[in-house]
Amino acid sequence: MKIDKRLSNIFLKFKKQKVFLIIIIILTTLISAFIPFLVMDLIDTITYHLNFSKITKLGILIIAITLIKIVLDFTQNYYWHKLRLNAVNHLREFMFEKMLYKSKEYFDKTSTGKILTMIMDDSSIVAQNIVIGMPMLASNIIHLLTVSVVLFILSKQLFLVLLILIPIYTIVFNKLNSKIRNISKIERVHFADIMNDAQEKIDGIDTIKVFQREEFMYKNFSEKIQNHFKFVSKNLFYESMGRGITDGIIALTPVVILLYGSFLIANEKLTLGGLMAFYTYISYLYEPLMNLSDFNLGRQKAISVGENILNFIDIECNEKDGVFKITEFEKLEFKNVCFSYKGENDIIKELSFTINKGDKVAIKGGSGSGKSTLLKLILRMYNPTYGNIYINNIYIRDIELSSLYKLFSIQVQNLFVFEGTIEENISLGKTINIEKIYKSMDLGQLNRNLNPFNNIKNNINNNLLSGGQKQRLCLSRAFLKPFDILILDEPSSSIDIDLEDNLKSDLKKLIEEKTLIITSHRPSLLELCNKEINLETENKAKNNYITAH
Repeated sequence: MKIDKRLSNIFLKFKKQKVFLIIIIILTTLISAFIPFLVMDLIDTITYHLNFSKITKLGILIIAITLIKIVLDFTQNYYWHKLRLNAVNHLREFMFEKMLYKSKEYFDKTSTGKILTMIMDDSSIVAQNIVIGMPMLASNIIHLLTVSVVLFILSKQLFLVLLILIPIYTIVFNKLNSKIRNISKIERVHFADIMNDAQEKIDGIDTIKVFQREEFMYKNFSEKIQNHFKFVSKNLFYESMGRGITDGIIALTPVVILLYGSFLIANEKLTLGGLMAFYTYISYLYEPLMNLSDFNLGRQKAISVGENILNFIDIECNEKDGVFKITEFEKLEFKNVCFSYKGENDIIKELSFTINKGDKVAIKGGSGSGKSTLLKLILRMYNPTYGNIYINNIYIRDIELSSLYKLFSIQVQNLFVFEGTIEENISLGKTINIEKIYKSMDLGQLNRNLNPFNNIKNNINNNLLSGGQKQRLCLSRAFLKPFDILILDEPSSSIDIDLEDNLKSDLKKLIEEKTLIITSHRPSLLELCNKEINLETENKAKNNYITAH
């Protein structure tokens, strides 16, 4: 199947581990195959010959083989679970990397809960089935064939009884396959909704508490849980039916074997040792039957989930890269640019302006006027629905992205602070001279005398940082990166007035020969600007976007 093949290609690095695991399983199976013959010989010797010397040798041999089997079982289980966990982590890392390179538009359209569900939960289902599934299938088929051969040698008549039950088992499971697969698809969608809903409520916990709406939020979340549980219950019903059929076959088989075996002994067509060996070894048939049952059920779920993962992987990352490289900024031009989100009215309409090197530009407009959208157009996170954007007279989509982003440093409204050290948050993992980090912290108005900023090796607890501390940390990051153009989106919204004055003074020196593009509802930082772009409706009507101060 195409889906299986594509998913399997993701895990090619685990091929050697899978082969090693199958070899261990084959050795375990072959060694176990000797035990029923030794048991038969032991019981027949005790029953008919009573040769103590032979009994002792057989007992020692059975114990020795059992000990070897125990060691092989341990090795098999250890590497089995190690491979399983490595595969899950590999797929999560692979999907997370793919996610990082998705376009900004993808994140606008897709809920965080859905993305997290695919990366953290769906990946586990698929990875375990694809990587462990094939060794499981191969090993259990080998196990089943080995056990079948041994049982056939022990008693052809009893073995034929087993063959009657296998077609019943196969027909029923084929009926269950499609139902399990379809329900699994729907269940995954509802689970993603739950994840997203939980995250939204956690992010809004302050509002919930102040408005005292805990009970409402609980009921709202509970409804989603119950709705999801309906599909979980359906899935569980069919899975339980499959396992119940397997359990029924396992419970019924020994009874039939003992009854028919007694008849064969009475007619001297089978010895007591042969019946006991057959009866004992038939338990080795249960495990592969159960595993094949689990494999079948898991595979149906993995195929439905795997389709979602492949769709996620196939979604284009950042659009086709440009070919032109630019090393320094000279001019930015918007020519009759319009932009709208799909199905909505234009947020940006027929916007034209020019920003030259060294300009300090204030972007003004009320809430929802498109200020943040304009910044994303400049950064090529969005493409215009109409019109063109040029940098240094080069169409922006023809510029190599890495080259483009080297021109910019940014601080956005959505303050990005992650679990790690102060140094990691400011440098984003780059190796940078510590004095440069200290300088950027001073420019960002971070007090290096206060905890946790008194040591850049201190770990950050995101929940314990104030909004102002997060904002100043992000400003420090923006000031550390070399840039030709600095973009600041509401950089002082959570900063005290006194600190804002200091920030203004330091920022003026930092951007003296650079280009600044800034949005702010506070007038102080806008005093640094020599031009403004006003996105208010009345200015749009006049097509008068950019003015000099």
